[in-house]
Amino acid sequence: MKKQFNLLPMTTYRWTKANYTELDVAAHVDASQLTAVWSQPEQVECVTGITTASLAFLRPQFRGADPETFAETMSDAAQQFKIVVPEDTKQQLRLNLTFTETQNHWLGAVVIDVRANAELALEIAIDNESKNDGRLNYAILSSVGDNAVLKITKVHTGVPLTTAIEHRYTRLNTASQAAFIGAEFGAERIIYHSDADLLGEASTLSEEGVYVANEKQHLDLYYDRNHFGKKTESHLATYGALRDAAKKVFRGCIDFKHGSSGAIGNEEDYVVLLSPQAKNISLPLLLCTEDDVQGNHASSAGQMDKERLYYLMSRGFSQEEAKRLVVEAMLRPVIDKIIADDLREAVLTAVETKMEAI
Repeated sequence: MKKQFNLLPMTTYRWTKANYTELDVAAHVDASQLTAVWSQPEQVECVTGITTASLAFLRPQFRGADPETFAETMSDAAQQFKIVVPEDTKQQLRLNLTFTETQNHWLGAVVIDVRANAELALEIAIDNESKNDGRLNYAILSSVGDNAVLKITKVHTGVPLTTAIEHRYTRLNTASQAAFIGAEFGAERIIYHSDADLLGEASTLSEEGVYVANEKQHLDLYYDRNHFGKKTESHLATYGALRDAAKKVFRGCIDFKHGSSGAIGNEEDYVVLLSPQAKNISLPLLLCTEDDVQGNHASSAGQMDKERLYYLMSRGFSQEEAKRLVVEAMLRPVIDKIIADDLREAVLTAVETKMEAI
């Protein structure tokens, strides 16, 4: 049964076929569910019975990428975890999800509560070693307290045969900060939904994403930033390359609510098309009910600069090597922000693999 994913908060003309993405997603299979592995399990509480109603910080209207698949993450079948970072403390954690031939499904939810003046750095390492069709469906729901900091780095690599769905919600309070980095390389169909409410004055959110998609990979990226508090800031930037018959859809929305005076929102989407069959759709959206705000959006999609390629090839690089260098140079500023050496090297290896024999 086909479902509608990542519906725009304010739809455009139907003939554009861009208001949502319609996909047929297989049901979750309990028998082949893998086990999540945490770097410091004593700091993570394995819980049951988490529901949207039990999460006081969650916006009641939040439904994730799709109401039905999001509801699965709140069901008894999901592996559910809770992370609480006490006031004035710091924690660093890693979540490892490794797909194998016999364990190639995961349904889960991670609830994060970073309390006042605390800090959490969370790494999510997803590796797909399975050659069988699999499915990943999970939610990350976060509350960031006053003057608190939340950093999440996600790296997804491996054989691209799974469908990966992530529902992410972030609530930011006074002077809180959140910084997200995402590297998407390891699923045939990637559905990413990131929704944030900047409620507290002077709260900030930055999110950067990188990807290289090949063959028939499909990326559907959705970002929604709701500015409620005064002097709030959000910054979004995605960088990637599409080759073969790959497709990417970018939907980014900055919504300045009444009362968010002095707020700033930026969204950027840059993609290089390496094949005539590759397809890109970018839909940056700005909504506003407040006067004293600043919203900016930029989108660029096109072929690789021939003069740059010629220059590199004149220095002895082959055409394939030159293209890889250009793509890597575009992605590198974000990749270099990945602190863990093994995750950073995994991303660089994935870029090289995706660009082989182009």
